[in-house]
Amino acid sequence: MGSLALGLMLGWARDVAIADEPRSPISQTSSSTSDRSIQPEYIEAIAERTTVVIAQDLQAGEVEAGTAFEPGSGVIVARARNIYYVATNLHVVQSTNVPYGIRTYDGKIHVVTKYDNDYGIQRLGEQLGNTIQGFDLAIVTFKGDRDYPLVGINLNTAITPGAATFVSGWPQSPPNQPMNQRFSPGEIVTVQPPDPDGGYGLFYTSATAVGMSGGPVFNNQGQVIGIHGRGEGGRSNQGIQVDYLVRQADLAKQLSELLRPLTFQTQMPDAATLARWVNNQPLTATRFDNPEAAFREAFRQAALRYCSGSRVDTGDIEEDCDVMPTR
Repeated sequence: MGSLALGLMLGWARDVAIADEPRSPISQTSSSTSDRSIQPEYIEAIAERTTVVIAQDLQAGEVEAGTAFEPGSGVIVARARNIYYVATNLHVVQSTNVPYGIRTYDGKIHVVTKYDNDYGIQRLGEQLGNTIQGFDLAIVTFKGDRDYPLVGINLNTAITPGAATFVSGWPQSPPNQPMNQRFSPGEIVTVQPPDPDGGYGLFYTSATAVGMSGGPVFNNQGQVIGIHGRGEGGRSNQGIQVDYLVRQADLAKQLSELLRPLTFQTQMPDAATLARWVNNQPLTATRFDNPEAAFREAFRQAALRYCSGSRVDTGDIEEDCDVMPTR
């Protein structure tokens, strides 16, 4: 086991054994959400703009065409200059030496920022056969040329049974059918200590589906309280409390240059911004203006896959495949 993995395992054990230790600091650059709940449509507006699709070798048009390979979900949790940090599950990005792509709410595909040989992926647990030692969590980075909203992280409000939950993610679609984002209401069933297999301890009734793993779990204030990762059909679904994401990321910073600029925050959009989002739903968040064009683009990309060992290294199809003409 590597030094980083060992450090995270030890940190996980410490977190479980010492439940009341001081929590990791997060930035307080603006006022946090009050104790009052906000309307679900405002929480959904936050979810639409911060929940992303993550898939191997993801290309433009594949989400619209339903051809993304083993897609999962994630949520944008931080930014440092032009680098964005996305929280997801380890099992969503478990393949090593495989390039990943991220689709943001505006339909753009972003190359996972290449960092050493892991393409900007910091795994916070370790896959051991069919189990995960530590936490089923990972942080993935991408470079962005525009301002993408960030979620507010909840570390102050207690999570209690019966409290409202909202899970956001991108379920896998039937073959060759467009993927659509899902926003699923429910409530907390119970909160338990982290399970040794993946760190799961948050149970809720929000309906989920394959592909929503890595998506955010919101409370009724629009703050993220967990990362979804397991579904049990009609019974309660499972997530990992966001406290452990913050703690494990802080531990990883000691050995990971990739995470050193990462700072979680409680900043929430103001009322005027939320109202604008609700009244101006992004077209590509749940609907597609030209599915036929998306299909054509997806299949064009698929035809180019053989021309480069890693077609998202540069993010430029023509550059990666300059020996093959396109139409």
